[in-house]
Amino acid sequence: MNVGFFGPPEAQRCYAHHVPSVLLARPRAVLICNPGPQEFRQAHFALRTLAERLAARGAHVLRFDYVGTGDSAGDPDIGSLDRWANDVSDAIDELRALAGVSRITVVGLRLGAAVACRAVARGARAHELVLWDPV
Repeated sequence: MNVGFFGPPEAQRCYAHHVPSVLLARPRAVLICNPGPQEFRQAHFALRTLAERLAARGAHVLRFDYVGTGDSAGDPDIGSLDRWANDVSDAIDELRALAGVSRITVVGLRLGAAVACRAVARGARAHELVLWDPV
């Protein structure tokens, strides 16, 4: 797993890139959108485990913190659905660059599902969208 940041200094988002442990003829990439600050702590273990299992099956997986949450830059007060949808779009671009793939599957849990939907509705390029227990 590689950890890093993407975005401008005032809004850097922290990410964890789970590198695949097997190489596939057609590499896959999955972006995981967490459920937001209220439920993140309870969901962290499940999302990390999902990322590890997908990487073990050959997928590049990116988990990240929205701006103003977790280890990302920014004041918590600047967080909003629109702002986090922009974060999802930027995370898709970052994963595309890290993995060298064009097709991205986006998985959103709870509030993360709503944020992922908003990002895709606003033009984020995702091949598949998985909505896990959306609110």
